Amino acid sequence: MGDVVDFNLPGEAKRGNIGGGGPEDPMLETRVENLERDMKDIRSTLHKSELLLIEIKAHLVNCATKDEVAKLREDVIDVRARIATKDDVAALRGDISNVRQDTAELKGRFDGLDKRFAYLPSTWQMITFMVTSQIALAGLLFVAVKFGLK
Repeated sequence: MGDVVDFNLPGEAKRGNIGGGGPEDPMLETRVENLERDMKDIRSTLHKSELLLIEIKAHLVNCATKDEVAKLREDVIDVRARIATKDDVAALRGDISNVRQDTAELKGRFDGLDKRFAYLPSTWQMITFMVTSQIALAGLLFVAVKFGLK
């Protein structure tokens, strides 16, 4: 402490009264008022911060926990593994194209069958033919029995 030099200027407080001139200091009241005003600001800010902390705590209840986030990451990894790659999509497009070609080929075959069936006689035509042929056969038998075969 012997190396410390006192640089008191005229009108400043003497050594030992550092920080003000004591109770008779005219600036003391002004300084206290400033401190009280600052304390009000600090309390107001502290109150606002406290309200914000309460609001944050209320929102944190709905936030995911560390375990939930880890589970979600695992689920995302599983989903990514199941998502089709570009090669898978290209293969599916090729398969769809093949199915379309096969469907067109089958349609062409069915059209050919429809044309064939168009040339076949209908049910009524078949019934009419059968009935008339039976009547004609009965008539021939009748003529053969009546006029001839002995």
